[in-house]
Amino acid sequence: MQSDFFIRPLNGNEELDLFCSIPYVINHEIPSDLDCGRRRLEWLWVAVQNERLLGRIGWWTRSAGESPAVLDIFDIAGLDDHASDALVATAMRAVLPRDVTPPWYIRFLAPDWHEDSAEVREAARRSAALGRFVARPLAERLRFQGMSAPPFL
Repeated sequence: MQSDFFIRPLNGNEELDLFCSIPYVINHEIPSDLDCGRRRLEWLWVAVQNERLLGRIGWWTRSAGESPAVLDIFDIAGLDDHASDALVATAMRAVLPRDVTPPWYIRFLAPDWHEDSAEVREAARRSAALGRFVARPLAERLRFQGMSAPPFL
């Protein structure tokens, strides 16, 4: 069991570099989301050990002043199961109102993620961790990208 780490929300915008030190496709959106009120510092939580980011969790909403609409940032590669459960439980208790169904969880993955054993393993760990807190998979959505093609006849 992991010990000697701290779970807490971000203390200020100066900690965004720490929060974004785990690569993710939407990291670049976080500062503007904070400025517009779609994210709040108290919705962005980290698990840190000796100033090293072990895991993170974060929520987003459509408009300033609304409750969290989706959980869209969740990374636990540096945490064991006990520690990832502690991160989820601590952040959910602080962010979400009691007796409310947690918002949906979404994750953007590379189109070929099924072929990357490390990504498959981490996706399974994230799903299992959230599953211990009543989250269940709903659907896997695919995005299609337009390609240059001959005009339709």
